[in-house]
Amino acid sequence: MKRIFALKTRMSTYIRVLFFGVVLLCSAVVTQAQAVRLTKFAEYTINPAASGHKTVSFPRVFYHEGRQKIYTLYTGIKTTSTGRSPQDQSIGWLEYDSTFTPTGKAGVLAEPTTGGDIAVAFDGASYYLLIGGPGGYVLYKYADDFSLTQKVTIRLNTFDTQNDQLLNYTGGKLYCAALTGDAASMMNPNAPVGQRWFVYSTNLVQERDTIMRGESYIATGGSIIFADKTLHVVTADKFSGSSLYVYQYSESFQYLGKKQLTTDGQWSQGLLYDSGYYYVAYHTGGHGAGNVAVGVFDKNWVNITTQAVSNYTSSPGKAGFNAQRPWLMKRGNRLYVAYDVASYNETIQENPDWQGKVVAYTITTSPTDIRTEWFSSEPNMQVFPHPLTGNPATVHFTLSKPERISLKLFNALGQEMSQILDETLPAGKYEKSLDIGNWSLVNGAYFLQLQTNDQKLQTIPLQVIR
Repeated sequence: MKRIFALKTRMSTYIRVLFFGVVLLCSAVVTQAQAVRLTKFAEYTINPAASGHKTVSFPRVFYHEGRQKIYTLYTGIKTTSTGRSPQDQSIGWLEYDSTFTPTGKAGVLAEPTTGGDIAVAFDGASYYLLIGGPGGYVLYKYADDFSLTQKVTIRLNTFDTQNDQLLNYTGGKLYCAALTGDAASMMNPNAPVGQRWFVYSTNLVQERDTIMRGESYIATGGSIIFADKTLHVVTADKFSGSSLYVYQYSESFQYLGKKQLTTDGQWSQGLLYDSGYYYVAYHTGGHGAGNVAVGVFDKNWVNITTQAVSNYTSSPGKAGFNAQRPWLMKRGNRLYVAYDVASYNETIQENPDWQGKVVAYTITTSPTDIRTEWFSSEPNMQVFPHPLTGNPATVHFTLSKPERISLKLFNALGQEMSQILDETLPAGKYEKSLDIGNWSLVNGAYFLQLQTNDQKLQTIPLQVIR
């Protein structure tokens, strides 16, 4: 009898494995994936001596194809005795050759005459600068010799902020943004606020002034990019101890949804899209005492690789160093990550001794093991972040009509591990938290299966690595 029971058990296991194999074959296509590797080959310190500045903060690097030169714009202080006041600062520029060797050419912008938080964009011919001014922002346009050609004032409302401003050139237009909220949210740095977006032509003609609608979030030093007919806004969900998300909108700013990129990230002003990959540079750790990292994501915002750019040790209650305000430039297979670093005191207040840094990487891609790519038919289930590492993850799916939903987790042998969801839901987009810490899962392969009452079935593989 024991042999018969064992045989039945073994056959049951084989049948379950076969069942999942059939599901996988019916639900997916097999393609060759690409691994992306960032290999550091150089690190530079931005020396502003030629411009007369002693410090460098907010370094923004651009490659001018026509001149075949690299240019850096930044906020600088000319005397070490000055403090943090914008009136003690000005905005400088430095020129480098294509190997990032200084040419000795440098200067200071005639306008604005103050510094502070800056946001800079480049369209290949002209530079654009967004900075706080009387009553709101001032948007400047400069020729490629840094002579001022045009400027406009952007009026802000009572509870729009003049710092943490955003400026990106994407899709042939300029996108500018301010944080917006109410009296209560503006007094609480971790309260959810929104973004007020302005769209300008490169001739500085305003085309749109809109408040983004959707789920609550805070937009500390984020960025926006237009790709695949979608606006992707990368920003943190709160001021400190924050998670980094991409919020997606249609061209008319209709909210489409969001995806979590990392549970530790903010100030994501470095953002690029090239050849099917998104590159995001962001700040990690506590606000004012952390580091810079860069993540590479595929066109569906699935993380391919993450690279630590700086490695300062954070010491709450003690003095230390903080790296933040990152920026990205890409040339061919080389990625440049610019950021500033400053010392901080016991109360984690930055000292005005900023230095500009640039870390350069070689990008290499190579085929990896066979990977499963899922058809995009509804319910189009996806899990972020993945692989599962012990931190909370989220499963996303969409229903076009009311459905009875069954969402289950199975192990590699087809044994049910957890019933995650079993209820009737109206049409819409859904997110369900996956807390693997409550499931006592060992490292290995699992499957997540979603089934509707009209027999739509989708199964995706999961990998647990802790």
